[in-house]
Amino acid sequence: MTRIADKPTDEAVTSSTALQADDHLSLSVTAGGRYAIDACFIVTGDPAGDLLLTLAAPAGSTGHWTPGAITLGVSDGTGSIRLTRYDLGTSVGVGVIAAGLIVAPLGTFTAGADGALTLQWAQAASSATPTVLKAGSWLRLTRIA
Repeated sequence: MTRIADKPTDEAVTSSTALQADDHLSLSVTAGGRYAIDACFIVTGDPAGDLLLTLAAPAGSTGHWTPGAITLGVSDGTGSIRLTRYDLGTSVGVGVIAAGLIVAPLGTFTAGADGALTLQWAQAASSATPTVLKAGSWLRLTRIA
C-alpha cells in the first residue's frame, strides 16, 4: 500500500535552526511495518541559511535515509549530491538557493511502534531570509513488508 502526503501551501522558517515538524508532510505507520520512503521537497531560500532536515519516526524504529540533495553553501545550484546514509532522526544540512532546488530523500525503515513518519526541518544557519518549503512538495511511503 502506498500513501502520499501533499503540501498544499508554502511554509516558511525564518531566523531559526530549531527543527520543527512540517505542517503537512507526515504519514501514519504501523508497528512492525517495513516501509520505503521517497519524497520531493521543493525548497527556496538564502544559500547562507540553507536547510536542515530529518525524518522522524516512532520510538524503536530502525532504518536509514539519505537527503538526495546538494551540499551546503552553494549559490548556483551546482555541486556535489549528498547520498550519505543517515539513521532516522539524524538531521543533516543541505544547500538551497533563492531560485529553488529539489531535495529528494530516499530510505527504508521498520516502524518500532504505531505513529507517524514526519519531516522535520529548519534553517541550517539562522538567516533573516526565509527558507521556504513550497506547495507541491510531497512525502510518499510504500509498505513493503
